[in-house]
Amino acid sequence: MQGFNTSPLRDFFDGIRFALQVKTDVGRFAYELADAEPVTFQPAKYGKLHTPEQPPSIDQAQHAAERLRLSEDCFSDSGAPAGYRRLDNHRVVFSGMAAATYQNLSTGEIIVAFRGSELGKTDFAADVQLTNGGVPQQIYDALNYLRDVEQAYPGANISLTGISLGGTLASVAALASGRPAVVFNDIGLNPATIGVIEQSLSARGKPSTDWHAHARQIVHFNAKGEYVSDGDRQMDAGTLGRDNHQYGDIFYLDVSDWQPIAFGVAIDQDARPITTHYPLALKRALSSLSNPAYRQDPKDRTAVGSNELIDHPIDSSGDAVDFILGAAMYGQNSQQSIQDETSGQTFISQNRARIGRRN
Repeated sequence: MQGFNTSPLRDFFDGIRFALQVKTDVGRFAYELADAEPVTFQPAKYGKLHTPEQPPSIDQAQHAAERLRLSEDCFSDSGAPAGYRRLDNHRVVFSGMAAATYQNLSTGEIIVAFRGSELGKTDFAADVQLTNGGVPQQIYDALNYLRDVEQAYPGANISLTGISLGGTLASVAALASGRPAVVFNDIGLNPATIGVIEQSLSARGKPSTDWHAHARQIVHFNAKGEYVSDGDRQMDAGTLGRDNHQYGDIFYLDVSDWQPIAFGVAIDQDARPITTHYPLALKRALSSLSNPAYRQDPKDRTAVGSNELIDHPIDSSGDAVDFILGAAMYGQNSQQSIQDETSGQTFISQNRARIGRRN
């Protein structure tokens, strides 16, 4: 990552500073700005709900782990995970929408990874709009960017991914296009956003209800008890927000072995855990689920909902340091967005009336 100071001590103290900022900003969003998740159980729509006792298959878990790597990597502006190359970076300064496009070096598949919320005001403003029934400009920009990628790589096998706000953007693009998506801890979609998807389909000469079938191409992975996707602890399709839902298949993962404890004190003592919203806890869970030796039937790679985990070794001793260093990198990667805001370049624009118009 360009501009990242590699001094371990500096990284550690930067991480503490950014970790505190994350806790403050995200906590304020979770408790003060966003509408609470409805208390009634929300069933799955156009997919199935899976509790931790009904895990993804080994193959699904390995695929999801790969997508999570890309969802995390797209927060930086260069490089790519092993086995991939970065084809493009995209940032819409005015709305804050950011994404990266990758290519799988083995298969040629194109993957668009939408960046989740960064520190600063712009992304959190988009989150607040989504959880309070609005449609932020980032929704339109995500649809436009996918269209650009489709035009740049005609006939290519294109899929989508993202975490948090990025997962919501990937879901929107998937519902409007029929492209498959794997997303993590996303905010879900409100009725107004579904309306934008229906407009997009109609503008392309397709039935506005096609998104129902497209939803079956989306797979959500949520950390159990995480404050955005499971704030009410019901493990349902409802998410943080006035009337937000996840559409498609939903897997809730047990992240109870994620324990960021520093000097005997838990970093995350909130009723709605904030640290589980970020990739580290899900990475741990998917790593276990991806290991055939940790399943009841190591030879069955395709069973969904039945091949449970067995007891296996877990080392949580480094979780606090991992979170602090991860927060340092997250904070550093957010600096461009923060600079755009402080220089007066960023604003939340009004929703575009016509699908396809570019900034």
